[in-house]
This record gives sequence, structure tokens and C-alpha cells, in this order.
Amino acid sequence: MDSDFEWRNEENIENLDFYILIDGLSYEEKLILTLYYYSEYTTKEISKITKINENTIKSKLNRAKIKIKKKIEKGEIKYGKL
Repeated sequence: MDSDFEWRNEENIENLDFYILIDGLSYEEKLILTLYYYSEYTTKEISKITKINENTIKSKLNRAKIKIKKKIEKGEIKYGKL
């Protein structure tokens, strides 16, 4: 995987099948990623929606991204056009 992968780069997000990416994550991780990337809520808004501390949301978001990145690096998920 390219180490310069940018999570908010529109081209990358458009080329990835979001639901394949989040497959295998916990319900909470899927929810947070969906609200953040797909629905474009801020971490503060997600905190209010889920009643989870904003710093916890940020941590869970980061951990979920790391899990996805590891899956891509292992070749379990192909990034780019699927």
C-alpha cells in the first residue's frame, strides 16, 4: 500500500467500496466510520449522537483506520478500483 494514502482524499474514497472496507470491524467501529466518512459528521457531532466522549470517538476512529490499513497492507483488501 502507498504510505501516502489520504483518508479524506476524494479520489481514494470514491475508488474504495466503503462496505468492503468496514467488513469485519465491530458494530461501533462501523457506525463511527460510517457517520464520519459516509455521512460526513464531525467527531463532536458523532459524540452527541452516540453519547460517547469525543476523545473516545477520535481514538476509535483512529484504531479502525489502522485496522483497515493493515488489511490493505496484507492484501486482504485491494485499494483502488474494485
